[in-house]
Amino acid sequence: MNYYFRVDGGNIYSIATGHITRCLKLADYISSHEKAKICFIMKNYSEGVRLVKNRYQVRLINKDLNINDEVRLIRRSIDKDSDFICDLRNINNGYISKIKENCNKFILFDDLGIKNLTPHVLINPTPFCYLNYNGKIKSKTTLLLGEKFFFTDKPLIKKAFTRKYNKRKYNILASFGGADPCNITNFFLKNIAPNLKTHRISVILGPANQNKLELIKNYRNKNIKFYTNLTCLSDVFSTCDIAFVCAGDTCIESCVSGLATFIISSIYYEKKLGQLLHKKKMAYFVADIANIKMNKISARYLKIMNSDKLLREISSQGRDLVDGEGLERVYAVIKSKS
Repeated sequence: MNYYFRVDGGNIYSIATGHITRCLKLADYISSHEKAKICFIMKNYSEGVRLVKNRYQVRLINKDLNINDEVRLIRRSIDKDSDFICDLRNINNGYISKIKENCNKFILFDDLGIKNLTPHVLINPTPFCYLNYNGKIKSKTTLLLGEKFFFTDKPLIKKAFTRKYNKRKYNILASFGGADPCNITNFFLKNIAPNLKTHRISVILGPANQNKLELIKNYRNKNIKFYTNLTCLSDVFSTCDIAFVCAGDTCIESCVSGLATFIISSIYYEKKLGQLLHKKKMAYFVADIANIKMNKISARYLKIMNSDKLLREISSQGRDLVDGEGLERVYAVIKSKS
């Protein structure tokens, strides 16, 4: 079977590298279960391409290619009996219908909850997103909605535990994506880290972060340690008590691991998820992109930081967010004949 992944990523606002990471998880799962030809079709953003090219074949397309030319190129590039897995923003039904004519299945990741799209399979793994659909997508599209279809590594589930929070010196993780184009890391180190001086802070700088050297130079001290070459965050999760993250995949993994998770959102749909998780007491929503741009933040999060009871509640509630079977469920639908 041939699989084509159409995905972009890099130091680009609203895209970053999370989409690539998700596609790589699915590609790796496919590779472990069948003999398959897997090819990634990507625009030439070097940070994103670098994550893929040593593992799978990559066909590069021009960054400035318009959508019609892209469709024509893809139709010439893929096989009729292949599955086309698309993880892009701003995809419309014209794009989908043209490529559907030339593939076995068109599988679309859509985190934005767009209701009028008609791929063969639509995956939106955002927790609780199914509450917003209510049958608004045509019946010929198979919908895979919500946290049951989130891709979580099994070792992360196995290592998860509820922290006790009965001390005053915690290990704190700060991670804001593989690229962090909004430079939220700087916002955290400038506005939040000074209030956490009694704790140990581990700052993860992703592979596409272009501000690494400046951040390390400006903020390194005895309480802050920087990591620049981590390939698996779950190893760090198990050694930490609290996490400050954006409301993307890392946020969900942080909750599931049992960390008391504090959210700083970088874009509007992350804000919605962050506030929902806050309402369900699975995380604490600290700030959004507007706060970041104004360089302002409320200190209310410190009340939670100083409450053993509230930290334990967040740690315990968040662990129930996903069950770790998302890859299996998605793969089963991809392989089904319908």
